[in-house]
Amino acid sequence: MQPQNSNLQIISEEILVDIPRRTDGQECLRVRATKARTPDGKDVGWTDIREFWKGDDGVWRPSRKGITVRARELSAVAEALSKAAKNTPSAT
Repeated sequence: MQPQNSNLQIISEEILVDIPRRTDGQECLRVRATKARTPDGKDVGWTDIREFWKGDDGVWRPSRKGITVRARELSAVAEALSKAAKNTPSAT
């Protein structure tokens, strides 16, 4: 998801995973990695973790529920999520 009011040039976007959130297939949790270039030529990146919903036309649309993690924050967030996964009982 590109930041609002931005002059960034998107270089690439990659959907890393879509995790179904409802049994009817109308909602998912999407993890997406984006690389972009600023107007002064600096490359930047971020990972977006966001709920998406499927419109009546079948197109997936982002919701406001989510978070954007900057590249420089990603390692610490990934480490924390890994710890959480080890300490949280999984539903089967």
